[in-house]
Amino acid sequence: MERERIVNRLLRLLKSEDGIAMATVVCMIAVMTALAVTLIDQVTAESDRSAAAVKSDAVYQAAEAGINDYIAKLTEDSQYYDHCVAKGESTRQRSDNGASVSHSTTTASCVPGGASFWNSGVRWTYPNNKNWWFAGTGSSSGNSTALRGYAYNIMVTPPAESLGTNYLTVVSTGCQVVDPTVAPLQCNTGRTGAPMRAIEIRVRPTTPADFQYIVPAMDASDPCYASNIYGTMYSPGNLYTCDAHVWGNLEAEKTVNGSYTLMNSTARIYDKNHPDIRSVVKNPFTIADFGASPSSIKRLAGTNVPTTDFEDATAAAWRINFSANGNVQAWKCVYQSGAPDPASSQPFCGGDLTTTAALSANSTPSAVNVSGSTAEFPSSGTIYIGTGSNADDYSYSSITGTSFRGNTRLSHSHVIGDKVSFVSNGVGVNWPVPWYNGVPSVGAIYTGKDAIISWPKAIAGYTVTDSDGMPTSQVNGRYTLASGQDVIIAGDIHYASEPSPDGIVGPDDDVLGLISSGNLWLGKYAPNQLWWRAATMALNGDWSDYCARHSCDRTSSSQMTFVGTLAYSGESIMQSGSYGYDTDRVYRIADNGSMTSCPSTAPACSGQRPEGFDALKFLVPPNFPVINGMETTVLFHEVSPAYVPAPVPAG
Repeated sequence: MERERIVNRLLRLLKSEDGIAMATVVCMIAVMTALAVTLIDQVTAESDRSAAAVKSDAVYQAAEAGINDYIAKLTEDSQYYDHCVAKGESTRQRSDNGASVSHSTTTASCVPGGASFWNSGVRWTYPNNKNWWFAGTGSSSGNSTALRGYAYNIMVTPPAESLGTNYLTVVSTGCQVVDPTVAPLQCNTGRTGAPMRAIEIRVRPTTPADFQYIVPAMDASDPCYASNIYGTMYSPGNLYTCDAHVWGNLEAEKTVNGSYTLMNSTARIYDKNHPDIRSVVKNPFTIADFGASPSSIKRLAGTNVPTTDFEDATAAAWRINFSANGNVQAWKCVYQSGAPDPASSQPFCGGDLTTTAALSANSTPSAVNVSGSTAEFPSSGTIYIGTGSNADDYSYSSITGTSFRGNTRLSHSHVIGDKVSFVSNGVGVNWPVPWYNGVPSVGAIYTGKDAIISWPKAIAGYTVTDSDGMPTSQVNGRYTLASGQDVIIAGDIHYASEPSPDGIVGPDDDVLGLISSGNLWLGKYAPNQLWWRAATMALNGDWSDYCARHSCDRTSSSQMTFVGTLAYSGESIMQSGSYGYDTDRVYRIADNGSMTSCPSTAPACSGQRPEGFDALKFLVPPNFPVINGMETTVLFHEVSPAYVPAPVPAG
């Protein structure tokens, strides 16, 4: 009985539900608490991931801002990298003297003498890696470029033949900064910050120097092009050829017409009927689009110390020569009377001389002997001896290196050392000769009057001769000259990088740009065997032989070799009837590397570098205008934040 009672009691206890609800609640609370903790952890992690993604995206946008800012500078100055260390750019070390040049802070810091100004042509490295960051300007609100807690660093590698690159490499690295109000900025890459991100872009702004020819729109009545075309020819309208041999592209906004032979597999026709012109020229353009270029060159020339903005109302023209030592020489040129065309009549660009022998009054000397050289004087004409009331005119019919020969009676006596001048009334030439002789810190030169480039005979400071025996300029560096009037080619022009004797076998870093506000003339007194090299533009006129346009005769064996590019708004005439250079001996050669050798009959080419002429493949004349919308992006991609672009070897 007792055992039965105990069993029944246990059964009743086991069947009882007292306390079950409490136990259930406790279990549910435990489960829900665990779920809540897990959910909170997941939400927190997702929030952290979202915040990190936002920061990472902001860091990338900061890197993009650096790229966009640099590209904007290149649209204004296609060689900005060669003139200034940009805001946010790492400290550069010069390859020539080891000096460090830090980032710019203001526009003024990039002018000659400024802390961030860069001498054109000097190579560099970044020994301090990514040591400077730029966070934009302005406040965190309103219209500004402030990056609001983020910044970018810039590193740049210029185009270089030694690297085989004809594009500019820009690496922009973005980061979140610790405190945007504290300089120098420090990147916050810790737990509360964000990893850096970097973008590499390879870009080449397109300029007129990328086209061998930029010609006006043509119609069927215009003379057609019948010569060899080695580079790209572009017209904003129609283009007409007749039996042309084409190695490059013919590009026209309307149609390419006439007969031509494509000489290799890469030559193409682009117009409205052939492969789309927009695939090679993003937007139509004309040479009128570059009309502001001389003003830009003038402004920059004025920043040189001393200035290379040559302007003087009393000058007839300015003569500019280039020397292999990097110097530019500028002479002020005048006439005795009137205002002849400097492309037709050779002006006087020299200085006064002095007598080396006494001359008696009322005598008729057969010669007036002088100190210095007579090379600047015309081969016949009038000189003025003495000053004031003791001055005499002396007409001469010939000259030697140190004397004028004639048969003129003198009214006054003259002692040794009396002035002998080209200018009358004893006024003399009272400016230094040459007017300028130095290395421009900015590669910009401007002349308000006509610019005469090189000279057909040896003069003081200009005595180097090239392979055809003519005096020659040797461009050593990178220059663009703009004239407020015409540009006149009066002598040979070579680059210092060319083999001797044309050059000095220097580094391949020379280029010359010539921009005329009017015409570009091959002067009447230019050598009959002319050889010259440049990227050229005649904004409002012809690109022609003066003799072909004005009926002056050259010898039957005359010839002209031009290496470079030409753009013009008027016409290009080398021969008219028997006048001008013999068109069968006129050679226009591309300077973009497309020709590995010169035409076999072209003069002064046999000794050239085996890779041919390729200055414009890697270089652009400084401050040459950029064609709007034609920046060619070769590559745009994200790279490791530790990535540093390859430096260009010195030289």
